[in-house]
Amino acid sequence: MAAVAKRLDIDYAPAMVGFEFRNGRSAPLFEGIVVCTEFKDAILQAYLEEEERREAEEKRRNEVQALSKWYQLLSSIITRQRLNSCYGAGALSQPSTEIPKSDDKCSTSATRAQEIVASPRRQQDDTSEKHDVPPSMPEENHEHEFVLDKEAFGEEGPTLVKRCRCGFSVQFETL
Repeated sequence: MAAVAKRLDIDYAPAMVGFEFRNGRSAPLFEGIVVCTEFKDAILQAYLEEEERREAEEKRRNEVQALSKWYQLLSSIITRQRLNSCYGAGALSQPSTEIPKSDDKCSTSATRAQEIVASPRRQQDDTSEKHDVPPSMPEENHEHEFVLDKEAFGEEGPTLVKRCRCGFSVQFETL
């Protein structure tokens, strides 16, 4: 109310409505304002308009926030479906029964992921010697069939290298 009276440039005073007792002492309790009766209707009308505007702004803000949360939820669902269609749900532990479409963007991203996972050590091995698993032309969509290619004993223990016929390799240490 005080902000409304100040905005309308109407003189007012804070209204003391009682006392509050804290730490064994009494302190005045101010709540509301005191104005001349001739300005009462103007202040109440302006206060109601301000309250409606504030409620409309809060409602709009809540709607924007709700839309943002829905967008975030739907985006995550779409991303999850795209990942499931590209890589399958649990593709490492269970074979996928679905065959992805060839026009899907996943085949190019899967090829890129294979290039990233391939290590420099693998590239050195490819140039120095031939392996039992000859790399063939990679099919666009296939399940990797890993064959034990090489077992090496390093400083950290035995390291195994498994290769697919498409040339994709996985290195891991045995415990």
